[in-house]
Amino acid sequence: MKKILHTLLFLCTVLALSCNDDFLDQEPLNRLDESAVWDDPILVDLFLNSIYGNLLSSRARLDQPQGNEWSRSFSSLDCASDDCDGKLDAFIQNYLKNTITPSSDAHFSEQWREGYSLIRKASVLIDRVDEVPTNDPDINAQMKAEARFLRAFTHFELAKFFGDVPIIDREYTLNDDLLVSRSSFEDVISFIVSEMDLAIPDLPNPDVKSGRATKGAAMAVKAKALLYLASPLHTPGGDAARWTAAADAAKAVIDLNAYSLHSDFARVIRDKGNAEIIWDRQFSAPNRTTNTSYMWEIADAGPDGGGWGGLFPTAELVNSFETTDGRTITDPLSIYDPNRPYENRDKRLEATVIYNGQIYKGFRVEIWNDDDDTFEQLTDDGQHAIDLPGAGNKITTGYGLGRKIQNEELNTNALVNQGDDGNDVFIRYADILLMFAEARNEASGPDAAVYDAINQVRTRAGQPDLTVGLSQTDMRDKIINERRVELAFEEHRLFDLKRWKLAPVYLNSPMRGHRALPVDLAQAQNYNLDRENNQSPYRIDGGAGFTYSEFDLPGRDRTWDDKRYFFPVPQAEIDKNPNLLPQNPGW
Repeated sequence: MKKILHTLLFLCTVLALSCNDDFLDQEPLNRLDESAVWDDPILVDLFLNSIYGNLLSSRARLDQPQGNEWSRSFSSLDCASDDCDGKLDAFIQNYLKNTITPSSDAHFSEQWREGYSLIRKASVLIDRVDEVPTNDPDINAQMKAEARFLRAFTHFELAKFFGDVPIIDREYTLNDDLLVSRSSFEDVISFIVSEMDLAIPDLPNPDVKSGRATKGAAMAVKAKALLYLASPLHTPGGDAARWTAAADAAKAVIDLNAYSLHSDFARVIRDKGNAEIIWDRQFSAPNRTTNTSYMWEIADAGPDGGGWGGLFPTAELVNSFETTDGRTITDPLSIYDPNRPYENRDKRLEATVIYNGQIYKGFRVEIWNDDDDTFEQLTDDGQHAIDLPGAGNKITTGYGLGRKIQNEELNTNALVNQGDDGNDVFIRYADILLMFAEARNEASGPDAAVYDAINQVRTRAGQPDLTVGLSQTDMRDKIINERRVELAFEEHRLFDLKRWKLAPVYLNSPMRGHRALPVDLAQAQNYNLDRENNQSPYRIDGGAGFTYSEFDLPGRDRTWDDKRYFFPVPQAEIDKNPNLLPQNPGW
């Protein structure tokens, strides 16, 4: 809303300064003739900016029905996977319980509504930008290419959600037949690829880190679209040619030599404009922020910097991080110690998850269970954050969302409540490397190029190279896990499980948490009250003085239903356009 107001003010200023008559005699902005926009390059660029501003992402998506702006940022589709519990996320819980219907007003209805609104705006610009007077035709060509990119990218997002969707490739008027039928997923991907190929020549080079479309971003989205098409959900039985096309498209991004892995994994999302980011939605304080700083934050993480506790990583996710010797924690040869479960682990774990005994926002966070079997959550400044069974923001899994996603610099309630301006990353270079490794492995097996791509990602994390000689199946399993730990909480996991057709394997059992029980409960409770015993193991070491065990989260049973491979087409859209039938299977 703030951006809209600033845009309107700017447009008013442009109109006033560009006219010789008294600006009080001008037509009000809300009745401005649409043709005036296409007569002014500045207004056209602002129109393009507004399209960027309408992109949906995990930090900017409604959780509650339309109009509940307070719930924006309150959702992450990762909580519909096995990586996280969406404690306060009503839509996600209903999705997991199979209780949503095509009439539900939630994520999927907003995705359709806002997606096609954006596509319409992009189509208007594409069809009209050639009318805009300019001394530099390259500027108009670039704006058209950016709009074409945004239209194609949004078609891809819609196809991820719904499968078969209508292709809108031009501006529609009231005189046109507006009852457009759905096109097949394969046809949608072909459209996306052709649109990106048209856009790429007129887009700026990848060294532009402005949050707008570049050649590299278009090439990366093209590669991802081809990867989805080749995946088992859309190509049952496999097709080596499709996998090869996806691998070649990802390799083309790599060969640009424009991107590299950021040196600090924990800062890969937080450090804006770093060389790993290929395509993101950008936010900027104070005018464009999100609510994730308090909606996703654990309660009282630090002396005065708590949140609502909306996202809690699961034990399944934590267990997927290897030990530093490159083995799984279930490997009897690994160096994993169940009594000190967070020592000698892949360093990405410490950046992704807040766990018992971790230092976060300058304080040691303690998350453990007492005699009522509810999680205590304290910080070593002496504050007692949560001690009420059933509290709305109480930790459910034993874990909080880590510094890779959350802003550790927001360490007071005042800063937390101002909102976060962290960007939403759609594609980064590590994703491209893993996409290439996956597609190449599926097309021709685990050759040296596959090892090189995945080992680059592992090396940045401090993990050893994979053992040479893996079978295609073993390499596939390694890539599946590598994507999970590398890209956690970037909204890839749910769609990865679906396209791999592994959702019935991973999403058909209760969510699990990790319980820390004090060895000496009385000492822990006394320390809980006065925090005077500085030598207590509960103060000096979050690993000592506890026994750890896993448990099923109450009320978080998951039963997979194949209809959930795709979201339902919103009933409100079918009521307006019966040609959207048939509904997706099972809905």
